[in-house]
Parts: sequence; C-alpha cells; structure tokens
Amino acid sequence: PPGTSSLTEAIAGFCRFLRKEGFGIGTGETLGALGAARLGLLEDRAAFRRALRSLLASGRQEFDGFGTLFEAYWTGTSRRRRNVSPAARALAGSRRIPILQIGNKAGLAEESEQGSGGASAAEALRETDFAKATPDEEARLEALAERLFRLMSLRLSRQLKPTRLQKQLDLRRTIRRSVPRGGTPLDLAHRARKPRRPHLAALLDVSASMDRYSFFLLRFIHALGRHFARTDSFVFSTRLRCITHELRQSRQPGHLARLATESEAWRGGTRIGACLEDFCLHHGHGALSGNTVVLILSDGLDTGEPAHLAHQVARIRRRARKLLWLSPLLGMEGYKPRTRGIQAVLPHVDQFLPAHNLESLLRLEAHLRHA
Repeated sequence: PPGTSSLTEAIAGFCRFLRKEGFGIGTGETLGALGAARLGLLEDRAAFRRALRSLLASGRQEFDGFGTLFEAYWTGTSRRRRNVSPAARALAGSRRIPILQIGNKAGLAEESEQGSGGASAAEALRETDFAKATPDEEARLEALAERLFRLMSLRLSRQLKPTRLQKQLDLRRTIRRSVPRGGTPLDLAHRARKPRRPHLAALLDVSASMDRYSFFLLRFIHALGRHFARTDSFVFSTRLRCITHELRQSRQPGHLARLATESEAWRGGTRIGACLEDFCLHHGHGALSGNTVVLILSDGLDTGEPAHLAHQVARIRRRARKLLWLSPLLGMEGYKPRTRGIQAVLPHVDQFLPAHNLESLLRLEAHLRHA
C-alpha cells in the first residue's frame, strides 16, 4: 500500500465528508476508522465498508444511507462527492493502487491548502457576535449555524449510551476496542436505552433590543426539537405568541426568516413579566412538568415591575425540571447583570448563560445533555 500519510488523509477526508452529511463523528470515530483500515481490510471492499459502517454510523437513518455515501466518496459515483481527478486515477493505475486507498489527491491537496484558512474563518465566525456581523458574514453565519446546530441536535438525539449491563452489543465500540488487539474482539461493549428524554419549553424575546439575535436564536430552538421528546415554542415582546406549529413546519431557513418577520409580536417593547404570566395561565398546564427544561432567551430589559417578573419566573421554575436564562448581553465585554429585572430573576434560574454567538450556543450542549 502507499505511505501512511495518504491513507490517513483518505480516511480523515471520508470522516469529514460524513460529518458534512450530518453524521455525529468525532476524533474517536476517526481514529477507530484509521485503525480498521490498517488491519488489512482494504483488500476486501465489502468487509472494509461494513467495518466503517459499524464504527461511523449510528441509528437507522445513518446505517441506511451509509452505503450510498461510501460509494459516493470512494468511487466518485455520485455528484455529492467531489470528482476524482484524472491525475489521481493515473497515479492509481500506474502503481496498481486502488483508488479506494489514495482518494482524490488533488482534492485533498486543495483541501489541505484551504484547510487552515477555512478553519480560521469558521472559528472567527463562531466567535462573531450576531449583532456585529456584516451582511456578508450574516450569510456565512446562517450556513455555518445550520450545519453546526444540525450536528449538535444529532449528537443530543442519540438514543443509546454506554453501559456495563449485558443488554445490547455495541458493535462500534467493540470493534474500536479490538483495534489494539489485532482485531480480536476480546472486550465486548454493550449499551442500554437512555432515560426518557425531557420536554422543552422555549420562550424567545423578539423585542426591538433583540432584533439582531432573534433569527439565530429561533434557528437554535428549531434545531433542538430533534433532541427533546416534545418542544413548545413561544415568542414574546408586548404579548405572547405560540409558534410551536409554525416551527414544526419550518424545514428551510427561508421559512424561519419569514417567521421572524411576519409576527405582530415582533419589534415592540418588552413586557416579560406579563408574557410569562400569560404563558403560565394559558400554556403551563400542557407545557410544564417535572420533565420539562425551560429556556428563556432574553436580554431581560423589561418595562414591568421586577417583583412581578421574579414571581412569574419562580412560578415557572417550581413546575419545571430545569430553567435556563440565555442573554446576549452576557457576551458584551464588561457586562454585569445589574438591571433590576435580571437581579430579581437570578435567584430563580438554574443557569444564567450567554447567547450572543455560535460558540456560546454550542456550549449549551453540555447543559442540555445533562438536563
């Protein structure tokens, strides 16, 4: 076979390709795939495909689509994968090396040249405050947010977790453990069903002061719907509006953008306390329970009485499993929660967290995973 570097590039490229298709693949899965490739499985195409599927696919949807994606990447039989360059095919023919092993060397080189710059640009976008993004950055932020939120929701929605109980064989982890032992599965891994998934109640402030943040926060709420067993979504400013049905129907970014501009509840002042009271009175019975995680996404700039706001937040907290308050203002340098409204509600929330850029929203995965 060719040098290890070319094989490593080909496997790493395949893992990146799957991540772009929505697979929840991390460093561990990539290393496991590299280990499987070095066991001599490249000589048996079917065995190599089955090994990678066991390591990299999780869930019925990923298993069903893996074969098509495998062929698309390794043989270039689909437009979804970049075409294998003529130079790479010639190199494979002259050295009698399967195209499976060398991948698209020209494509990999191009990706390598662009990789550092592309990664730097993506990292910069992740740290960009939504309110400070330029029109060009907003377009790229939307594309990046769609991909990252989808990956996060896929990771959160996995139904199985590692366990010592002899319930169901975890083939992926078993193969990964067997790599250091030459492929002999001496240490079997098992998994069991996760506990019942919680419900989500999300209340998004869409007043004028939240204008530059609301669309991205709405997309974030939309993505979380895959993780939670049930999601109830609301927007509010001077009054509360339930958007649960509209959000379920919004499968494209354009639909979310229209939803973000057509509501009569947008662009007004903020009566947070009154809107939370409306939520408790008219929606609390169905949306709140001991299994509900509540997200309030607001800067806390309320025009009502702080005592009334605090009472409504405490009322929600007593009926919920967990209450997280997300504020874009926490991303401002030197910001301190000194307003009367925020000071009043802080004793009644489990976490007071920033929500001003992609990075801050992605960090919420840990809080939601353990909710």
